[in-house]
Amino acid sequence: MGSTPPRVSASETAPNRRTYMRRQRTFPATYSQDGQTAHPAYGLDLSGGGLRLLTREPLATDSKTRVSLIAVLDGREVHLEACPRWSATVTSAAGTRFRHGLRLAAIADADWDFLMRLSLDEAGILPGKPLTDEQRDLLLPAEKQQRIVEQLAIAGRVTYRRGAKLPALRYVFESCAVRDGERCYLLTVSSATSETLLAREHRTRVLSAIENDQVRILP
Repeated sequence: MGSTPPRVSASETAPNRRTYMRRQRTFPATYSQDGQTAHPAYGLDLSGGGLRLLTREPLATDSKTRVSLIAVLDGREVHLEACPRWSATVTSAAGTRFRHGLRLAAIADADWDFLMRLSLDEAGILPGKPLTDEQRDLLLPAEKQQRIVEQLAIAGRVTYRRGAKLPALRYVFESCAVRDGERCYLLTVSSATSETLLAREHRTRVLSAIENDQVRILP
């Protein structure tokens, strides 16, 4: 597709409906649909759940289609398989191109962790660093925060009664993790109980599933 990365205007950017945080970034890639013929392409963004790809050729978007992809990021080749979810035609001075949204179907754990670090670093979410309120809300929807508080209350690690305002918690991002085949955020949550005159502080390691609403307190 040439040596100059393509420019895609803001009006051509699909809305971010993904569960994962997306990082806008252009990078070279190659893909194959038949496992033999490699085609050049450019990635337009990435996340732990998928990416957008710009190609010269259209891709099938039926449920059986899989694309083998090699993305080159910071000098590292990331190998993955993805399923096209949508496609759009892009017209530019260079001619007609095709923009695709792809969802990850298979990737090595180490490569997934690398993608996650790239996307989270962009938002300043780093291992061992406390989350700001904005960063917390990016990782944890309000419903997930509610579940964490409720589980901490059941464990006797925070003072909370159902229906009351959520207590202030301190979240520290530790890492991304794959546990029992499920992709999660590993967090350390600081909380307090105050049933007596003396408040007691607690630090709890929590696994928060990324693709569903599951929350697990670790011993």
